[in-house]
Amino acid sequence: MALCTPVNPGAVWFQANTGDSYWWDGANWLPIGGGGGGMALQISLFSGGEWVANYGTDILALQAAAVAAVDGDVIFCPDIDVTGDVTIAPGVGISGLSIRKTIIRGMITFEPGCLLENLSVINQIDEAFDAIGVTAHTTVPDGRDHRIKICEIAGFNCGSGDGIGILIDSSDVILVVDNSVIMGDSQNGDGYAFSNDGGDVTVHHGEYFASTEVFHDI
Repeated sequence: MALCTPVNPGAVWFQANTGDSYWWDGANWLPIGGGGGGMALQISLFSGGEWVANYGTDILALQAAAVAAVDGDVIFCPDIDVTGDVTIAPGVGISGLSIRKTIIRGMITFEPGCLLENLSVINQIDEAFDAIGVTAHTTVPDGRDHRIKICEIAGFNCGSGDGIGILIDSSDVILVVDNSVIMGDSQNGDGYAFSNDGGDVTVHHGEYFASTEVFHDI
Protein backbone atom coordinates (compact mmCIF):
# COMPACT_ATOMS: atom_id res chain seq x y z
CA MET A 1 0.00 0.00 0.00
CA ALA A 2 1.36 3.43 -0.94
CA LEU A 3 1.75 5.85 1.95
CA CYS A 4 0.37 9.38 1.66
CA THR A 5 2.58 12.45 1.92
CA PRO A 6 1.87 14.62 5.02
CA VAL A 7 2.42 18.36 5.03
CA ASN A 8 4.38 18.46 8.31
CA PRO A 9 6.93 16.11 9.89
CA GLY A 10 5.93 14.05 12.90
CA ALA A 11 3.02 12.12 11.37
CA VAL A 12 2.76 8.41 12.19
CA TRP A 13 1.34 5.73 9.89
CA PHE A 14 0.19 2.36 11.23
CA GLN A 15 -0.42 -0.26 8.54
CA ALA A 16 -3.03 -2.59 10.00
CA ASN A 17 -2.55 -5.54 7.64
CA THR A 18 1.15 -5.91 8.55
CA GLY A 19 1.41 -4.18 11.93
CA ASP A 20 4.23 -1.98 10.63
CA SER A 21 4.58 1.61 11.87
CA TYR A 22 6.26 4.53 10.11
CA TRP A 23 7.23 8.08 11.09
CA TRP A 24 7.31 10.97 8.57
CA ASP A 25 10.49 13.05 8.99
CA GLY A 26 9.44 15.70 6.46
CA ALA A 27 10.97 13.91 3.49
CA ASN A 28 10.67 10.15 4.02
CA TRP A 29 8.61 7.53 5.86
CA LEU A 30 10.95 5.88 8.38
CA PRO A 31 10.11 2.51 10.00
CA ILE A 32 9.68 2.67 13.77
CA GLY A 33 8.77 -0.90 14.54
CA GLY A 34 5.92 -3.36 14.22
CA GLY A 35 5.49 -6.38 12.00
CA GLY A 36 3.71 -9.59 12.73
CA GLY A 37 0.37 -7.86 13.22
CA GLY A 38 1.28 -5.97 16.39
CA MET A 39 1.55 -2.21 16.81
CA ALA A 40 4.87 -1.10 18.34
CA LEU A 41 5.09 2.68 18.68
CA GLN A 42 7.96 3.42 21.03
CA ILE A 43 10.45 6.15 21.80
CA SER A 44 12.83 5.70 18.87
CA LEU A 45 16.24 7.03 17.93
CA PHE A 46 17.11 8.02 14.35
CA SER A 47 20.56 8.90 13.05
CA GLY A 48 21.24 10.17 9.53
CA GLY A 49 17.62 9.48 8.59
CA GLU A 50 17.93 5.81 9.61
CA TRP A 51 16.20 4.06 12.48
CA VAL A 52 18.68 3.04 15.20
CA ALA A 53 16.73 1.61 18.13
CA ASN A 54 13.47 1.52 20.06
CA TYR A 55 13.64 2.25 23.79
CA GLY A 56 10.15 1.78 25.22
CA THR A 57 7.54 4.27 26.37
CA ASP A 58 8.49 5.44 29.88
CA ILE A 59 10.78 8.18 31.22
CA LEU A 60 13.70 5.76 31.57
CA ALA A 61 13.37 4.99 27.87
CA LEU A 62 13.44 8.67 26.97
CA GLN A 63 16.45 9.30 29.21
CA ALA A 64 18.27 6.32 27.68
CA ALA A 65 17.59 7.59 24.17
CA ALA A 66 18.87 11.03 25.20
CA VAL A 67 22.10 9.52 26.54
CA ALA A 68 22.63 7.56 23.31
CA ALA A 69 21.83 10.46 20.96
CA VAL A 70 24.62 12.49 19.36
CA ASP A 71 24.75 15.60 17.19
CA GLY A 72 22.33 15.27 14.25
CA ASP A 73 20.18 12.54 15.83
CA VAL A 74 16.42 12.77 16.37
CA ILE A 75 14.46 11.16 19.20
CA PHE A 76 10.89 10.38 18.16
CA CYS A 77 8.32 10.30 20.98
CA PRO A 78 4.90 8.71 20.36
CA ASP A 79 1.75 9.12 22.46
CA ILE A 80 3.38 9.28 25.92
CA ASP A 81 2.84 11.04 29.26
CA VAL A 82 6.02 10.66 31.34
CA THR A 83 7.47 12.31 34.44
CA GLY A 84 11.14 13.18 34.87
CA ASP A 85 13.95 15.45 33.68
CA VAL A 86 15.77 15.02 30.37
CA THR A 87 19.04 16.52 29.10
CA ILE A 88 19.99 16.35 25.42
CA ALA A 89 23.36 16.95 23.82
CA PRO A 90 24.09 19.68 21.24
CA GLY A 91 22.43 19.10 17.88
CA VAL A 92 19.88 16.53 19.12
CA GLY A 93 16.17 16.88 18.37
CA ILE A 94 13.12 15.58 20.22
CA SER A 95 10.01 15.31 18.04
CA GLY A 96 6.59 14.31 19.37
CA LEU A 97 3.16 13.73 17.87
CA SER A 98 1.53 16.92 19.20
CA ILE A 99 1.30 19.05 22.32
CA ARG A 100 -1.66 16.94 23.50
CA LYS A 101 -0.18 13.54 22.64
CA THR A 102 3.46 13.84 23.76
CA ILE A 103 3.78 15.21 27.31
CA ILE A 104 6.93 15.38 29.43
CA ARG A 105 6.29 16.39 33.05
CA GLY A 106 9.61 17.74 34.25
CA MET A 107 12.42 19.87 32.86
CA ILE A 108 14.26 19.54 29.56
CA THR A 109 17.76 21.01 29.27
CA PHE A 110 18.98 21.51 25.72
CA GLU A 111 22.03 22.88 23.93
CA PRO A 112 22.89 24.71 20.67
CA GLY A 113 21.58 23.02 17.53
CA CYS A 114 18.78 21.25 19.42
CA LEU A 115 15.13 21.24 18.39
CA LEU A 116 12.06 20.56 20.53
CA GLU A 117 9.04 20.01 18.30
CA ASN A 118 5.39 18.93 18.64
CA LEU A 119 5.34 18.27 22.38
CA SER A 120 4.50 19.70 25.81
CA VAL A 121 6.88 20.18 28.73
CA ILE A 122 5.06 20.85 32.00
CA ASN A 123 7.02 21.20 35.24
CA GLN A 124 4.55 21.56 38.12
CA ILE A 125 5.89 21.49 41.68
CA ASP A 126 5.19 22.84 45.18
CA GLU A 127 8.64 23.90 46.31
CA ALA A 128 10.83 26.78 47.48
CA PHE A 129 13.09 26.32 44.44
CA ASP A 130 12.11 27.32 40.91
CA ALA A 131 9.87 25.30 38.61
CA ILE A 132 11.47 25.46 35.14
CA GLY A 133 9.95 23.94 32.02
CA VAL A 134 12.94 24.19 29.69
CA THR A 135 16.51 25.35 30.31
CA ALA A 136 18.42 26.66 27.30
CA HIS A 137 22.07 26.08 28.10
CA THR A 138 25.29 26.56 26.12
CA THR A 139 28.27 24.49 27.24
CA VAL A 140 30.33 25.31 24.13
CA PRO A 141 29.18 28.24 21.94
CA ASP A 142 29.02 27.26 18.25
CA GLY A 143 26.64 29.87 16.79
CA ARG A 144 23.69 27.51 16.41
CA ASP A 145 20.16 28.24 17.61
CA HIS A 146 18.27 26.55 20.39
CA ARG A 147 14.91 26.04 18.64
CA ILE A 148 11.43 25.32 19.96
CA LYS A 149 8.65 24.71 17.43
CA ILE A 150 4.95 23.98 17.97
CA CYS A 151 5.34 23.28 21.69
CA GLU A 152 3.66 24.16 24.97
CA ILE A 153 6.19 24.90 27.73
CA ALA A 154 5.16 25.63 31.32
CA GLY A 155 6.74 26.12 34.73
CA PHE A 156 4.10 26.08 37.49
CA ASN A 157 5.03 26.45 41.17
CA CYS A 158 2.49 26.13 43.99
CA GLY A 159 5.19 27.00 46.53
CA SER A 160 7.40 30.03 47.17
CA GLY A 161 9.80 29.41 44.31
CA ASP A 162 9.39 31.06 40.93
CA GLY A 163 7.57 29.54 37.98
CA ILE A 164 9.59 29.87 34.75
CA GLY A 165 8.58 28.65 31.32
CA ILE A 166 12.03 28.91 29.71
CA LEU A 167 15.26 29.72 31.54
CA ILE A 168 18.00 31.15 29.32
CA ASP A 169 20.98 30.56 31.61
CA SER A 170 23.82 31.91 29.47
CA SER A 171 24.60 34.98 27.39
CA ASP A 172 25.72 32.58 24.64
CA VAL A 173 22.21 31.19 24.12
CA ILE A 174 20.45 32.00 20.82
CA LEU A 175 16.83 30.93 21.34
CA VAL A 176 14.22 30.87 18.57
CA VAL A 177 10.62 30.00 19.47
CA ASP A 178 8.09 29.29 16.70
CA ASN A 179 4.32 28.83 17.04
CA SER A 180 4.51 27.88 20.70
CA VAL A 181 2.89 28.76 24.03
CA ILE A 182 5.21 29.60 26.95
CA MET A 183 3.85 29.95 30.50
CA GLY A 184 5.25 30.70 33.96
CA ASP A 185 3.20 30.97 37.15
CA SER A 186 3.82 30.80 40.88
CA GLN A 187 1.49 30.82 43.86
CA ASN A 188 3.84 32.68 46.23
CA GLY A 189 6.85 33.50 44.04
CA ASP A 190 7.16 35.23 40.69
CA GLY A 191 6.11 33.93 37.30
CA TYR A 192 8.16 34.42 34.15
CA ALA A 193 7.48 33.13 30.68
CA PHE A 194 11.17 33.78 29.95
CA SER A 195 13.93 34.38 32.48
CA ASN A 196 17.03 35.54 30.66
CA ASP A 197 20.69 35.83 31.65
CA GLY A 198 21.71 37.89 28.64
CA GLY A 199 20.93 35.52 25.78
CA ASP A 200 19.24 36.35 22.49
CA VAL A 201 15.53 35.45 22.21
CA THR A 202 13.27 35.61 19.14
CA VAL A 203 9.59 34.60 19.23
CA HIS A 204 7.61 34.01 16.03
CA HIS A 205 3.80 33.61 16.10
CA GLY A 206 3.79 32.50 19.72
CA GLU A 207 2.01 33.32 22.95
CA TYR A 208 3.54 33.79 26.39
CA PHE A 209 1.94 34.28 29.78
CA ALA A 210 3.16 34.88 33.33
CA SER A 211 1.60 35.72 36.67
CA THR A 212 3.71 38.83 37.19
CA GLU A 213 5.46 39.94 34.01
CA VAL A 214 6.04 38.45 30.61
CA PHE A 215 9.77 39.10 30.23
CA HIS A 216 12.42 39.29 32.92
CA ASP A 217 15.73 40.89 31.92
CA ILE A 218 15.05 40.59 28.17
